[in-house]
Amino acid sequence: MQSAKSQYAYFESLEKAVKIALLAYIMIFLCSNIIIIVGGETIINLFYSPQLIVIIAIVICIIGLLIGLIYGISKINWLGELHVWLDNKIFGFLNKSNEIIFQEISLALEPEERKRISNMGKKNRSVLAKSVFSQLANDDNLFAALLQSDIFRFWILYWIMLYGTFVFTILSTETFISLLIGSNTGSKLLFTIFWSLSLAHLSLSLMLGHKLLKMTKKTVENIVHSHQEDIASILKNSMDEIATL
Repeated sequence: MQSAKSQYAYFESLEKAVKIALLAYIMIFLCSNIIIIVGGETIINLFYSPQLIVIIAIVICIIGLLIGLIYGISKINWLGELHVWLDNKIFGFLNKSNEIIFQEISLALEPEERKRISNMGKKNRSVLAKSVFSQLANDDNLFAALLQSDIFRFWILYWIMLYGTFVFTILSTETFISLLIGSNTGSKLLFTIFWSLSLAHLSLSLMLGHKLLKMTKKTVENIVHSHQEDIASILKNSMDEIATL
């Protein structure tokens, strides 16, 4: 049995992991852009030069930037919207997952009722799915099963890989442009590094996305199997409420 306190701690740890990853990728993005603009050779020369004051100033600026980002990211409450936007722009696995959830919970109904629910629009489908899971949320056994499946952690890994895909794709584009115009002697090396990292994150994102679709299907199948009567009742009541609106 999971207490409300332990559930909160679990999701809080996942949120912290996402925010730490977001902080890391923002720092990578900003520092990489400085290297692209100034030039890697210039940065190296600064640290080998006797101008200690310049090095101290750079370190202070980085520390100040890091503190500012930590404070700003800790106040963020729109990560969900960011994840939806990123996923829609890149792969769309979240929408596919939602469709799988809807298709699976609709199997709790009789065939005639499934026809009725299948004709509903995307907005009403979302309302139905949310009503099911909100009313099943207090089932400790169900929550324990979800934790055991590790589906939440895999979604977090997926979002983190999306951050990396987005950041390194932009950095690859920037270094490619720099390479074309010949503004930076280290552009070729930087492009190779960023493009390799972009492909690595892209590949991992795709693998995680497809794994999540399979996990979602299996998890919801198990939920429907163990809570079929409850889900059918919730769906019928929700459909009746929607029909009266």
